Amino acid sequence: MVAALRSHFNGKTKISGNFGSLSGTAAVFSACLLSALPAYAVEIASPDGRIVVDVDTRNGIPGYSITFNDKPVLNFSRLGLQFQKAPDFVEGFDIASVETKTTDLVWTQPWGEEKDIRDHHKEARIVFQSQTGPARQMTVTFRVFDDGVGFRYDIPAQAGVDAIKITDELTEFTFHDNLKAWWIPAYKDNRYEYQYAASSIDSLDVIHTPATFEGDKIAISIHEAALTDYAA
Repeated sequence: MVAALRSHFNGKTKISGNFGSLSGTAAVFSACLLSALPAYAVEIASPDGRIVVDVDTRNGIPGYSITFNDKPVLNFSRLGLQFQKAPDFVEGFDIASVETKTTDLVWTQPWGEEKDIRDHHKEARIVFQSQTGPARQMTVTFRVFDDGVGFRYDIPAQAGVDAIKITDELTEFTFHDNLKAWWIPAYKDNRYEYQYAASSIDSLDVIHTPATFEGDKIAISIHEAALTDYAA
């Protein structure tokens, strides 16, 4: 599995990705810091209230958006997975249920710049239920911290889904602004052994994560995490 971002630009900046994101895998958004109304929306704010994630469906397509200090950072960005020999989790969905919780604890790491790490976040576990075609469910769990956002896909046990192989991930990061990007190329030999280049998002093709995007008083890094049992 290659973690890569591909850039598309037509007035707004859209980065779509092949990101490890299934049961044990999460895409991570870290900030220093389809037009149709959603049928049902979920809002998750960071403990300090500065980062807000809105999750909804637009025309049956699951997605999310992010604001920081009341300013848009990511416009509506789709979520979805495609499978080999199994129904896709792409469209025809609505939000069926939401479970929320707040975590505030301290854990000790064996090495690093800081010994004790505070894990303070708000979480929403969102179940998307298909409204058309074969009955199917997809769960996406968002965790919102004071300095970033993480989300994870999970395909729960369900009728008609015994085993899956991911053929494409449709996760998008649709930036509101055409930010300056710090990036390395994807699909090359020695994929991580390159000097980082700097250019605007609209000039990018396919890039590797981690990638960092710099704007006015904000810096955003995108990366994958916890690539465990990724079904590709």
